[in-house]
Amino acid sequence: MPAVEISNLYFKYTTSKDWILRGVDLKVDEGEFVAITGPTGAGKTTLCLTLNGIIPNSITGTYSGTVRIFGKNAAVAGVAEMAKMVGITFQEPEAQLFGLTVEEEVAFGPENYSLPREEIEKRVEYSLNLLRLNDLRMRSPFNLSGGQKQRVALASVLALRPRVLVLDEPFTELDPIGKVEVSDAIERLKQDYDVTVILVEHETEEIARHADRVILFDRGNVVEDLPSRAFFDKTDILHKHGVRCPQITEVFDRFRREGKWSKELPIAFDDGVNILRKVVRCKDEVDISGMPNVHAVEGQAPMLHFEDVSFRYPDGTLALDDVSLSIQKGEYVALIGQNGSGKTTLARTMVGLLRPTAGKFLLEGQDTSKMTVAQLARRVGYLFQNPDHQIFSRTVSEEVAFGPTNLGLPRDEIKARVSDALSMVGLLGMSDSHPLFASRGERQRIALASVLSMRPDVLILDEPTTGQDWTNNVRILDIVDRLNRDGVTIIMISHNMQFIAERSRRVIVMKDGKVLLDAPTRQAFSQFDVLRQAFIQPPQVSRISRALEVNGVRGIALTVDELVDAITPCLQPS
Repeated sequence: MPAVEISNLYFKYTTSKDWILRGVDLKVDEGEFVAITGPTGAGKTTLCLTLNGIIPNSITGTYSGTVRIFGKNAAVAGVAEMAKMVGITFQEPEAQLFGLTVEEEVAFGPENYSLPREEIEKRVEYSLNLLRLNDLRMRSPFNLSGGQKQRVALASVLALRPRVLVLDEPFTELDPIGKVEVSDAIERLKQDYDVTVILVEHETEEIARHADRVILFDRGNVVEDLPSRAFFDKTDILHKHGVRCPQITEVFDRFRREGKWSKELPIAFDDGVNILRKVVRCKDEVDISGMPNVHAVEGQAPMLHFEDVSFRYPDGTLALDDVSLSIQKGEYVALIGQNGSGKTTLARTMVGLLRPTAGKFLLEGQDTSKMTVAQLARRVGYLFQNPDHQIFSRTVSEEVAFGPTNLGLPRDEIKARVSDALSMVGLLGMSDSHPLFASRGERQRIALASVLSMRPDVLILDEPTTGQDWTNNVRILDIVDRLNRDGVTIIMISHNMQFIAERSRRVIVMKDGKVLLDAPTRQAFSQFDVLRQAFIQPPQVSRISRALEVNGVRGIALTVDELVDAITPCLQPS
């Protein structure tokens, strides 16, 4: 009997004009690890919600077809019954957190099953240890970073020991090493308890590491359903549907397009590196060129200046510890570090949402302690980590118009700004839609449009690529590049090291509320040992270039194109 069997499944929400799911047929065997990927808005999350009966029991709409979990009809059995078999982590972890402490949150499910106290304690310890949460057990989940909340939500589901584990974008807010730890934790749970795993994810490197089989899902149905290696060999189809392969795969795909490789594309990092070590032979050393210079205006007061800034939350957590740094006008700076390192706290001091408990923060030489949040918002735009924290209007156009309206701009100017901002993020056709009915990725872009319509001098983006497919990520980052060329100062907080390497010009690494490293991007990603202290792993291309030092490659690559262009002349016949 299959663990999951979906037959001719159709669904559309009460507010939808079109079908979200369109005749889905899918089987997943017990113990399989199946990944589902595809473009934003394809219906992946909707599919997940049918697996434990949330759709159509709690979220209603037009529903037909069947979803069976170990033979039980999910729609008929209901959520409470299905929750005993199907554990699900939502795209937004805050949607399922309510305990007063992390420990209480993780214990809640087993307690509701009336398990013996010893068994509850055993499961709580197992889940906390598995996800590196022991030190946070008595903290409130609501005072944690986004990535920490994500791990708590997963731990609370793991404590239930479900037979089917459904994970909707579990890696989006995790630091790079945290992603490895969580994926390894899922793999260990699968081995210990023979759990069937269904992973919905845009992070293809994690898919390639673990999935037995991968499904490409688009426009409400299955486009491809293949074993992992065969799936990632179809690069043209994947690119067409907004899926970017692991960088090691993209490197070999470039070789194949240039007639330098004819075999199956590797998907595992170590496998690809081992092949490259055999086929790359440089007669002379190959030096990978540097990035362009920073777009900064020298000789002026810094745009942003932190002077011995500290911040302590009411629960006593010291989130910033004596931070001093300056950011010039026109810079493109990446702010990175492990979950809970102080990145978001630092960003929120820049817009006045938090005020330093010690030290000063200056905006173009002006002490911001004398400025209101409204005054700062005219100069500094901030895209929240969770878009739902800044979306509140009834339509998308009203949401984007809110800021310019409060600036007192003429109606024609407001209309033009709204149109420009929505066009930039590719959502002009959603002007009259309710923003909260959009997908997570679409809500992220709506929130970005609402910031862009303010035309700020400084733009802070806190995890702007969360929930986005590759195509929309590139769209967003191209917008940011264009703004930066026009003189806007960019500060990007992200755990996506691939995009940081490709786009930013300077990297600031934080650890325990302090600045651990502040350097140009290539220099920062060359310091593997320092990055490891902050739970940061450089992108695959940087690690590939380091691994090829013995083959005569010097320097750290930041993009696939850089690496391929450098080593193609050194390739020996495969």
